[in-house]
Amino acid sequence: MAREGGRPRGQPLALPQIGGPRQWSEVMANARAAGALAAPFSSGLPLRALSRGRTPLAGGARTPRAFTLVELLVVIAIIGVLVALLLPAVQAAREAARRAQCINNCKQVGLALQNYHAAHGSLPPGYGPLPKDGYGTGVGGGTPYAEWSWAARLFGYMEQAAISQAIDFTWNPGIVAGASPTIKAVRTAKIPALHCPSDESVWTNWNENASCAAGDVEGYGRISYAGNFGSVQDTNPPAAPPTASYLEAPTGERNPVRFPRVHGVFTYNHGDKFSQITDGTSNTLLTAELVAGGVCSIRGVIAYDEGPVFQQFYLPNDTTPDVVRWCDDADRAIGAKAPCIASAPMLNMVLHTARSYHVGGVVAGRCDGSANLIADSIDLFVWRALGTPRGDETVGLP
Repeated sequence: MAREGGRPRGQPLALPQIGGPRQWSEVMANARAAGALAAPFSSGLPLRALSRGRTPLAGGARTPRAFTLVELLVVIAIIGVLVALLLPAVQAAREAARRAQCINNCKQVGLALQNYHAAHGSLPPGYGPLPKDGYGTGVGGGTPYAEWSWAARLFGYMEQAAISQAIDFTWNPGIVAGASPTIKAVRTAKIPALHCPSDESVWTNWNENASCAAGDVEGYGRISYAGNFGSVQDTNPPAAPPTASYLEAPTGERNPVRFPRVHGVFTYNHGDKFSQITDGTSNTLLTAELVAGGVCSIRGVIAYDEGPVFQQFYLPNDTTPDVVRWCDDADRAIGAKAPCIASAPMLNMVLHTARSYHVGGVVAGRCDGSANLIADSIDLFVWRALGTPRGDETVGLP
């Protein structure tokens, strides 16, 4: 029989009885010297280390099993620096996506208005219809007059047929008592397609939970896109006696003491025909963003004539307070994103500036159906010229 290492082939190595660590070390040394452990243990690792999954270094020293405190702190600091570098980039990417969605929503509003014009021969009235000399009366309930905003007439052209069919345009939406369930559903609706994703305030209805006045706890739904109502003619806003109004039609139409103003494409009882926009549909503003603000600021309310309107008296995102019928206390504070002062009880005396949460500008739509971000730094003359449908100004597109 062939022999291997002094023993028959296939016979296991006979180890003596080991009495302690010293004897174990001697046996292992003799075994290595004899070559008995050369094949299975060519690395020369002690059996104890291999059996317990450890990897000793040269000379029998063992690898440390954990980080030191200093090493741990260094790793945490590196992770913190990486997060600090990456977070702004992630936030910028998210805002870019929200801005793109906001521009797309604005284009959809413009497309709906184009379709309305194709069906009716003009843009919808800014608010109304109201009888001659019935400005601010809010008549309704069986008469053909009520103060619905231009935006309320778009639902049928924005895949919101259920809401459109529920509207009774002879009912004044400002009347809370006695409103039918369908009118209430329209008045309280929250419509994502009309919300800019960057403005979280628009998801809270005006007077939600009866926060501002007695009424339905659901409040009035608000939107982010306002119609172009032009501007006042004065170099500065007038002192506003009780008869003043920044939404009023030109002097003499109903009340000669009201201040003259420059029309936009929407106004009282009227929406322009495209043929009337002689400055060109690509050179005339149709809509722009509006920051709704606090729960008690009535800007952007879709079922209210003073809600979804803006003027070009100030540049986009100007910090001069808006003049609104209802102004939330938070929006009266210094540094508010959508500052305002209250004009109550003066009817329709409002002055809304285009604002947004986008960096450096606001999203605005033109009468040709296009939409883009217009910089806050636009020249005031150009901004006002874009608001006039027939001002005969010569301006370059921003």
